[in-house]
Amino acid sequence: MNVVNQYITFLKEYKKLLERGVKDVLSKTISINFIWIDDINQLVESKICESNLSSIFTNNFSKDSSIFTLQKPYKPNIIIPNEFIDIIEFDEAKNKFQSINNLDGELLNFQNSEIGKAENEKIKSFSFNKSIYSKFYRAF
Repeated sequence: MNVVNQYITFLKEYKKLLERGVKDVLSKTISINFIWIDDINQLVESKICESNLSSIFTNNFSKDSSIFTLQKPYKPNIIIPNEFIDIIEFDEAKNKFQSINNLDGELLNFQNSEIGKAENEKIKSFSFNKSIYSKFYRAF
């Protein structure tokens, strides 16, 4: 019965959205304003979040004191390998790699290497985590 009560609470909150004029929560202009369970699961995988929200409408849900905790995401430690150290630099302000000599070929070689792909993936993950963290910060 507890699961049914939680689902009813969810429907009441959804009704509030509809009353505020949000007709289609899945439209692209509206959905970017919401934080979806996939976003939260990615935060959990990044180890900056602990949550049991994914099981909230199941029998596995246990009402703990903390349903959701979130830590501030910190920039990852960016490593430029020795073979690229004289050609590539990381711009901390823009969170992207740049060629020291402004040659796009050098930058592409780095970005296509295994280490370059891994470092870019760290930056993308950080940027995503930071955007979700910012949504939560603005909400509270």
